[in-house]
Amino acid sequence: MEVNNISSQNLNNLNNVSGQSLEKIASGSSLTKASDDASSLFISEALSVQRNELAQSLQNLNDGIAMTRIAEDSLLEQKSILEQIRVKTLEAMNATTSQEGKDAIQNDIQKMIEQYNNISEQTTYNGLPLLQPNANGETSIHITTSSDSFSLEIGDTSTISQTLQNYLNSFTYEDMQNMLGTIDQGINTINEFINEFASASSQMESSARNTLTEQVNLARANSSLTDIDFGAEVTDFNKTNLIAQLGFLAASQANAMQEQNVRLLT
Repeated sequence: MEVNNISSQNLNNLNNVSGQSLEKIASGSSLTKASDDASSLFISEALSVQRNELAQSLQNLNDGIAMTRIAEDSLLEQKSILEQIRVKTLEAMNATTSQEGKDAIQNDIQKMIEQYNNISEQTTYNGLPLLQPNANGETSIHITTSSDSFSLEIGDTSTISQTLQNYLNSFTYEDMQNMLGTIDQGINTINEFINEFASASSQMESSARNTLTEQVNLARANSSLTDIDFGAEVTDFNKTNLIAQLGFLAASQANAMQEQNVRLLT
């Protein structure tokens, strides 16, 4: 009876070992509970927290990069409009241009200014204005990661069109001269905004590459702690199952012999 109890206990232990191996194979992790390796599990959880922080930082950077590209494209379009207005203004200033022609040019420029203003108003990212101050009067945008912060000045281009509009209303020769100066200054201002957004985009791209590298390294470190050796684990699982089956067979034979002996004695 004592031998049978020991055999039964051994079989239960084998079943537990087999169950643990199967759980590890199913999850792909060697740390399915704290008792597997408490210190490694603690380190793994800390690494997971860091990876989550890096993942959010990378998302913030990607949003920032997308935002700067939208702003750059819109600024380039506004710059193109200013260049077209400059050409039209020069045409209107020419002595050979009739009053009727000047009126037509004035109307064309008005439409261009409206298009320019639409770009200023509609260039947003997730509801955040990029080319004019927002409703709260804020003039900067902050992109934040777990280790860096990038501050961008909102490219307020609406003041350029407002000045042009004032000159366009009367559109005298002197007004046209002033418009040319405003346009040249406006193009320089837009170029500065473009350079600022482009520089910020380059910095964020560099930070994103570094963040991605950190993510990969943390994933590898975590993998070395948690990933199982499938080949070894499957071999151990099969070995344990085989031993358990042999144990069941031996126990069955022992029970059969015991019953036979009892019948002989009776």
